[in-house]
Amino acid sequence: MIVIMAMKDAQRQNNFEITEKQFRALQQLVAAILGAKLRQDDDDSIWLRMPNYIDRTYRNQLAKFLLHPENEGTLENDEIEILNHVLNEKDQNIQKALLKGQEEYMSILTPEKWDAFKKYTQETLSQGCTWYFL
Repeated sequence: MIVIMAMKDAQRQNNFEITEKQFRALQQLVAAILGAKLRQDDDDSIWLRMPNYIDRTYRNQLAKFLLHPENEGTLENDEIEILNHVLNEKDQNIQKALLKGQEEYMSILTPEKWDAFKKYTQETLSQGCTWYFL
């Protein structure tokens, strides 16, 4: 189980729980929206190729989410903002078409959990939280 704990100023916290398998599916879905290629090998190593049309700063911050953030420990507010932009502000029709091609990952994560994650991202961003992966 992976728990994302969102905190602001060491006070309020808001948790989102997800299995490791669902989290890997979530990473694959975000990669599909970005046009990135993300592959996890049997030894749990991850290979990522990010498209050049994504600004370098954004690439680095999005890569932090895509490459095992539970080992990194945190995502800061600006990194959550970029992730939120990808999840919630990108053309929703294009996004739906992309996700239809990712049925394997969508069935692992479930559409309800995907929507809950997008909502969680928006809420914690608006509160200026930092995410801690436990």
